Order: sequence, then structure tokens, then C-alpha cells
Amino acid sequence: ISLFWTVPLLGTQSKRIADLPPLELATGLEEGIRGSSSYANPFLSSPGEKLGTTYYDYQHNGAISKMVVVDAMGGVHFCWMNGLDVEATERHVFYAFVDEDGVWLEPQGEGIQISTQRAGYTTLGILSGGEAVVAYHCYPDQSAIAVDMMRGGGFFIESPIINPSEGEALWPHIAVDKNDNIHLLAHTPKAAGETAPAYYCRSTDQGGSFSPWTVFDDSLYDIAYDIAASPISGKVGIAYTAPRAGTSDPGQWVNDIYYYESANYGEDFDFSQSPQNITQFAESDSFRAYTDVNLIYDNDDNPHFVFTAYWAAGDTGIYTWFSRIMHWSQEPGLTTVSGQGSPGDTMEGWWFTTEDPGAWRLPADRPSLGIDPNTGDLFCVWVGNRDDDWSAGGFPNGELYVTRSGDGGATWGPVVNLTKSPSPDAAAGECDDDDYPSLAALVTATTGDTSLHIIYVNDKDGGGIAQGEGSWTLNSVLYLEVPADSVPSGIIIRRGDGTLPSGYCLKQNYPNPFNPETNISFSLPKPSAVSLKIYDVTGRLVKVLASEKMEAGRYVANWDGRNGSGKIVSSGVYFCRFRAGDFSEVKRMILIR
Repeated sequence: ISLFWTVPLLGTQSKRIADLPPLELATGLEEGIRGSSSYANPFLSSPGEKLGTTYYDYQHNGAISKMVVVDAMGGVHFCWMNGLDVEATERHVFYAFVDEDGVWLEPQGEGIQISTQRAGYTTLGILSGGEAVVAYHCYPDQSAIAVDMMRGGGFFIESPIINPSEGEALWPHIAVDKNDNIHLLAHTPKAAGETAPAYYCRSTDQGGSFSPWTVFDDSLYDIAYDIAASPISGKVGIAYTAPRAGTSDPGQWVNDIYYYESANYGEDFDFSQSPQNITQFAESDSFRAYTDVNLIYDNDDNPHFVFTAYWAAGDTGIYTWFSRIMHWSQEPGLTTVSGQGSPGDTMEGWWFTTEDPGAWRLPADRPSLGIDPNTGDLFCVWVGNRDDDWSAGGFPNGELYVTRSGDGGATWGPVVNLTKSPSPDAAAGECDDDDYPSLAALVTATTGDTSLHIIYVNDKDGGGIAQGEGSWTLNSVLYLEVPADSVPSGIIIRRGDGTLPSGYCLKQNYPNPFNPETNISFSLPKPSAVSLKIYDVTGRLVKVLASEKMEAGRYVANWDGRNGSGKIVSSGVYFCRFRAGDFSEVKRMILIR
């Protein structure tokens, strides 16, 4: 164990929310991947607060996991891999922190180095006291963690983790459960086309010691795994990609999503039993999972998965440049995240490019999932690539997109382009290739505004440098804080003849009584922050239909008789509460099954 620290200077007050223009929805082909390149770029470069820099545009092989975490007090913690020079001969893990009052750990805009030897491929967890726990690949051949001695202090104790006897354990992903147990996954490198074992271990003393690495699956072709812990129970989950069950041609392309779960803080993981196959793709299906997955738990203790799927024709071992972002939970099952307002409007959710977007890339990929614990709403951020925004070197300049679900992932709202920074035909050093987004699992903290917290790399030349794509450039690592109410849920539909209502109004739902769904109409005489929520007779919140800013007009919301986790609720009396401006009204509704 080695002790390494950087002495933080006095903090400074800093604005945390980027000065963004109003978010615009991507609409069909005009604002999708294959749209016109003639629209104006509202940014000189991609938006966000600068955390630091890196010459190494890569952050992860496969799944990204979490590089940003919001603690219980509202502070935001970040980690990233910083290539300090061209060729990244010096590569280290860096950390940044901003507290709930907007005070940054100094040096702001640079971050602090926490690794003592060449390191990278880092993920992040938080102990209950707010101390950061950073996991990373510690060169030449093992994993390590570093634990901060105080919340946001920058005083890290670094602990290498002994490799398993059968090989190396690299590229660690981390989760910290509610009892402060630390859980890690890692992987043994193999040549392309060869299977490799993936490992699990845990610490019950906050990183002082770790259990031996245990193989949870030895059939992985991809470096695509994630681990998450429930915020309310002892559940810990492991999600990963592995060859589709029943395939006669296993490989990197023919994947399902698999899942192990412990109900008791990792003590009862039984890797001798087969994992749950949550996708169960058949040979005739057009979907296959591809090299990334992200897992979180909601406040009802349900796991939610997002992953990239590509279009496949049987088990051919060949992938196409068609992809979509998918979500899975027990209810409602498998749904498409990336389909509304994207090119999916014309291709049933598929995003596409006419040329290969690069090694280990698809037109829509690298999804990251977050949840608002107050409403249960899910948010998903990913990278989208367009045919009309490629670098002069021949690689796509990605942009970040987000969408929101207000019903546990059953339906997803319009797709919002977060970065809107096209740089078609730009030379090396002038591109705005937005990549490697990680969205904090907690969309809102206990205090402060409801926001999405995102870390990403603004690569100044398209392509992944680790794959020999593009040129070495000095790239900014950015923090983008996005107000949650600027991302529409898609549940609310605007209607009417264009005339504005004279006042606020909530109408009685129709039909009433209803089964299985009902419509709720309301009116806004001026732009307003709208809250539309369903409660049961005990006063318990059942479902948030809207919590967002809306323009003046007449609207209708549909409630399908499900709660915020997507589960069907029982027959009974429910109440719809509408708030907008200074107006508030409640309507009684009856659900009969």
C-alpha cells in the first residue's frame, strides 16, 4: 500500500451549469444522423465545464461504466484517464470534485493525479461518507484502487490488488453498496477471437483487503461488463455480454446480455450456477448485443440495463452499420431507447451510417443510464454519429444525445442533441468529436437542482487513437450539467388549434372509471414549470407523468395504469395532482381491473 496525495488549494466559487441555449429536439432526418450539414453550430466548441485534458482520447475498452458519481450531499466526483503527452507514454488517473455549493477542488480545470505509476481505464464509486473510491488498470499488469481519506479532499491511499493465479485481472469496474462494501470486476486480456475469463472480488473493510478474484464467466469475447449496487438493499448485480445461447458460431458479434445477482452484499454470488440470460435472442432475431452494457438499480430495487444492439442476419459473425440503444427491465421487458425523433422514426429505431464508423464503433453506441430517485424517471445518454459530420481524416465526429422515460423504460421521449457541435471535414485539432459519455446514476441529489451530470471527452480529431485512428491531439475532458426538466418525457402530447387558453385548467380524466388507461387534459396560458403526478389513497406517489417546463398550450397526458417502475397497479381510487405556476388542482380517478 502506498500513500500518494496532492495538496488541494483553497476552493473557488464556480458556476456549475453550462450556459446552454434551449435544448432542441432532433427531428427526423433533418436533425438525425443522416441529416443536412447546413445547420449553424451554436458553439465554438462542445459545451461544458473543463475538468482537465488528455492526449489519449480512449477511456475504456468496451463498457464505460461510471466515471462520475453524485454523493448523498450533492457533491459531484469525477475520474478519467489522462494521457499526459503525445503517444501517452505518461498516462495516469486524474480526479476532480465540486461540492454542492459549486466549490471546486483545486486546481480547477486540471484535476489531480491519484495514480503513482502508469495507469488508466478508470471507474468510480463513493463510500457513505462521500469519500471517492477509484478503480483503475495499474500498469504493467494488475488492477488497483485508491480511496480518498476525506470527502473531496484529494488525499488518496492507493492499493494494488493481487492478480489471480491463472492470469492478469485488468480494466476494473467498481460498485460500492449501501454497507460500504467495495465490489470489482476485471478481465484477462486475450487475442481477438479468443475467449477470456472475467473476475469478481470484493472488500468488506473499505479497501483494506480484498477477497481472491473469482471467475464469474470464462467465455467472454468482449470487454463488456458492469457492476452496480442497489441504493436500498443488499442487492449487487453483474451484467455482461457473452455469446448468444445456442449459437453454433460464438464470437465477438453474437452476444446476449447475461446477469448475476446477489441479494446479500455479494456474499451469496453463486457462479457455479448459470447466469440469467435477459435478452435470449434467437437466431431469427435481428438483434445482437454489442460490446457495451450499463446497469443501475431504481428505488424499488429493480435492475435496469441499457446496451447497444446491432442489426444481424442470423449468426453470420458479421455486423452491419445499423444500431440502436436498448433497455431491459423485468417490466416492461425489452424496449428501444433511441427511436423517437432520431432516424428511428423512419427505420423503427435503427441508427445508421453508410461507412464504417471505426473499430469497435456503431452509429449509436456507448449508452449510460441514470435515474431521478424522486420521480423514478430514467435518462439515457449515448454517442450518435452522422453521415454528414466526418473528420478530414475519415472518422465520424460524434455528438451526445439523451432521452427520458417516465414509465420505467416502457416508452422513451424525444431524442435531444446535447452537444450540437458538428465539425464536418475539420482537420486534426479542429474537430469536435464528443465521446465516452458517463452519466451519473443519480440524476438528482438530496439537495440542489435536479440535473443530469455527465463527463465526456471532446476529442479534437475523430477516431480512436488506440486503434490507430486519427491523430494525437490535446483533448478537453468536460463536465456537462443538464437540467432534468429540459429533457421531455414524451408522455405529454400538445394539441389544439393554435389558440392559447385563457387560464390554467385540469380537466377530469376520460374515461373514468377506466381500464387499462385514461387521458388527462390540462391547459397552460403561458410557459410554465408543470408537475403532473398520480397518488394512491394513502398519499403515496405512484407515478410522475410530467416534471418539466412546457410552452403555453393545451396538452393531454396518457396514464396506462402503471407505476414509476413500469409495474401494473391494482384496482382502486387514485388522485391526479396538477401544479403549474401558482395554480394547483386535484382530480379523483377510478381504475377497475
